Amino acid sequence: MTLREAAAACLIFAAAGFALGWRMNTRKAPRQEPPAPAIVYQDGSRTLERTNEAPPPPLPQPPHTTARTRSAVIELAPNAEPSRLQVDLVTLDDGTQRITAKGPGITGGKDFPIGPPTPVHKWTVGGTFDGKTPGIIAMRHSGALAYGIQAQKDRAIFFVAWRF
Repeated sequence: MTLREAAAACLIFAAAGFALGWRMNTRKAPRQEPPAPAIVYQDGSRTLERTNEAPPPPLPQPPHTTARTRSAVIELAPNAEPSRLQVDLVTLDDGTQRITAKGPGITGGKDFPIGPPTPVHKWTVGGTFDGKTPGIIAMRHSGALAYGIQAQKDRAIFFVAWRF
């Protein structure tokens, strides 16, 4: 393999790695749900007011439950009798979601959208070229440390780095 062929191969691999990394790390921003007023219907049900205030603390959840994405606080009349309360999460035509509640004694409520957690990518891969030999590099990120290996045809280098 000539130097020109090796440089072309390295350039192709670098461009493919860059494109793949760009594709993996470019995500759509989560839809922002703007505040919206409460809606009261004729049958007594209501769509809760959607607010950007800080949500209430989470309730205890079983271990198998995934991340909390929505929270609601429903206000009942002081002398409301214990009965069934129906709460639905509804997706609107524009893609936003609202919480609708139905039951006796509901006087109001607030809907607190909570965004999904941002995924953290823990691996980095790429290509190297020292002027003669192409190679690969792979890194794993763990807390403040990044460690990995750089491998070429005739040698391999293990490294540890501090992330800041």
